[in-house]
Amino acid sequence: MTETITIPRTSKRVREEEEQKHKRHPPERAFLMAKEVDTSGRVVVDTTTKERAELKRDQIHAFGPDSLLPRCKGSMSAVIEAAE
Repeated sequence: MTETITIPRTSKRVREEEEQKHKRHPPERAFLMAKEVDTSGRVVVDTTTKERAELKRDQIHAFGPDSLLPRCKGSMSAVIEAAE
């Protein structure tokens, strides 16, 4: 006999589900990634299939300049590298 356990939908869980639906990193993780790219010049954003990586790279390139940063002249760069 199996049992079903229902986990309540807390606000944290709802936020995590929304982030997964939109494939976004949580704000805390995004901040740490921004800090890493600012200090080291690069950060791993995702490890995925080649096709999805190409799609995400193209989306990053198509985003254009950040309207919140007046000095921003264009999109971020994104490269695909084989996972180690």
